[in-house]
Amino acid sequence: RQMCIRDRYGAAREVFAQERWALAATALFAFTPTMIHIHAYFNNDAASVALATLALWQSLVLLRRGAAPARLLEPGVLLALAGLAKVSALLVAPGVGVAVLLDAHRRRLPFGRLILNGLWVGLPVLLLFGPWALYGAANYGDPFGFGTHHIPGFYHDPLLTPAEFIPRLPWVYLTYWGLLGTLVLLNPLTYTLLGSILLLAA
Repeated sequence: RQMCIRDRYGAAREVFAQERWALAATALFAFTPTMIHIHAYFNNDAASVALATLALWQSLVLLRRGAAPARLLEPGVLLALAGLAKVSALLVAPGVGVAVLLDAHRRRLPFGRLILNGLWVGLPVLLLFGPWALYGAANYGDPFGFGTHHIPGFYHDPLLTPAEFIPRLPWVYLTYWGLLGTLVLLNPLTYTLLGSILLLAA
C-alpha cells in the first residue's frame, strides 16, 4: 500500500505544481473504498495497481523530461511486471504509448526515432511478459489467461449487444469506487459524494 500511495503522489507531482493539490489527489486515490479494500488482505490486485501506477508515473516523467533509453525501458519493465501480477493491468499500456507519442510530437522527433522509442518500451514487455503468454498459449490455448473468467456473470457468449451493454455502464462507475468482493455495494451517498469531488475538481 505504501508503494502504491508513493507512486500516486509521484505521478501527481508531475501534474500539479502545488504540493497541496498533489496531496489532495493522492488522498482521494488512497482512501477510496476500493483501494482500502484491496489492501486489506493478500491479493494480486494490490501488486498490479502499485506496478501499473508506477508505470504511469514513469510515463509522466518521460513526458516531462524527454525520452531516453533508460526512461523508456523503465515503464516497459513495470508494465510487464504489472501484467504478470494481473493481466488486466496491461490496460495502462495505451497511457504509456500516448506518453511516447506526445514526447515525439513535442520534440519533433523523426518517425524512425518514434519507432525506436516504442521498441525500447516493448522490449522488456516481450522478454518478461512474453514467455508467460507463450506458456499459456502452448499449454492452455489461452495466452492471457482470459479463460478463467468464462463463468456466468463475468463472460457472455455471444457478446452483449449495445442495447444490453449500455445499461450496464453504471456498474463501471460503481466498481471503480467500491464494489467490495464483487458483491457488497456501499451506501448510495458514498458514490454521490466521491463523484461530486471529481466534478468539483474539474
